[in-house]
Amino acid sequence: MSLDRPHGILDFLRLLGTGLFVVVFMAGSVVVLSLLFPKAPTWIIVPISLLSFFGSTWGALAIFHGRLLRRSQEEIQKERTDWEQSGLLIHESFRALRAFQVEEYEDEGSHYFLELEDHSVLFLSGQFLYEYEVSDKRSRRFPCTEFTVRRHKDKGFIVDVVCSGEVLEPEVIAQPFSLTDAENNAFMEEVQVIPAKSYDEVKAERLATTRKRR
Repeated sequence: MSLDRPHGILDFLRLLGTGLFVVVFMAGSVVVLSLLFPKAPTWIIVPISLLSFFGSTWGALAIFHGRLLRRSQEEIQKERTDWEQSGLLIHESFRALRAFQVEEYEDEGSHYFLELEDHSVLFLSGQFLYEYEVSDKRSRRFPCTEFTVRRHKDKGFIVDVVCSGEVLEPEVIAQPFSLTDAENNAFMEEVQVIPAKSYDEVKAERLATTRKRR
């Protein structure tokens, strides 16, 4: 999980807050119960501890993963508009011919390799791509034949992707990146051009990795 992006920081704070809330709530419950019922039988400790644990977990999820810490779409869009008006967004436009996807290992975000109009290969990756993919509530918007990546000028993270042109269905979905890829820091950047390799070469390499794992 990257802490360079706003959602990465927020996810980390939610996780940290959830853990602290559960620990503090359970410790507080034990202290309060011991003060109120100093002569309570030992057998009652287990069910009370379980109730305290599940109650605190439910409360933490409601607080830290519920609406209390969620920003509305209006707030997100306003922030992006403010950045745009302040000149804090860099625009990078691309034209793509075809694309294939690499399956994510956990929740690091979607990964795509795209063949651009000049036949160079672009790699685009991140959780921000979730909102452009097909789901029960929306149809696919990315990959597409024309798109613009908007990046924060000072902090460098990708804010969003402005999609246009026609939607490109991924040709294949390759297996997740290997530990070797991670150790070599390969494909760790959100957006990068793959040097000295054609689209077909990159796709063949990823599919060869898939066959080896099977």
